[in-house]
Amino acid sequence: MKRLYYLTHSIDCAEGVSREIHKEGVSDWNFHIMSRDKKGLTRHHLHTTNTLIHERDVIRIGERGAIIGVAAGLCATISFLMLTDFVPVRMVSEMSMLFISVAVGVIGALVGALLGLALENAKIKRFHHDLDAGNHLIMIDIRKRDAPQIEKMMSLQRGVAPAGDGTSIISPFQEPSRT
Repeated sequence: MKRLYYLTHSIDCAEGVSREIHKEGVSDWNFHIMSRDKKGLTRHHLHTTNTLIHERDVIRIGERGAIIGVAAGLCATISFLMLTDFVPVRMVSEMSMLFISVAVGVIGALVGALLGLALENAKIKRFHHDLDAGNHLIMIDIRKRDAPQIEKMMSLQRGVAPAGDGTSIISPFQEPSRT
């Protein structure tokens, strides 16, 4: 899905956008507003972002940790299996080795997720100064074929500026675009 980003300084504008977006058939699941003023968003009944998914880099870094952990586990397993060819009796079964690989992958994912808690979401990092300045970031996830219709509707909104686009897919090794 395509993600459209917009910035507004007014929470009232964000509320108006929310009404218009819902009229266009975009559900709360595909529409989020990020702001440092969490209480203001709650007072205006606006759909806020999920801290772990949208604001922190838990998923992206957790995926990296899982991939690195599984790779390390497989390397250790293959090394051990190669070494056991020189030993007359295998002490550990192949299923045990697979279990060890998966366990190391899970540990890698947990370590990555914990590291991700400390990092700002890579896709949102470019809006850090705007958010600190009191602006509200509007994120709209739509199908690519619906983008022109939503972009036209958003261009009619007063006090809202386009801030770029991207994808809603979280890829562990993809660096976010700067536009």
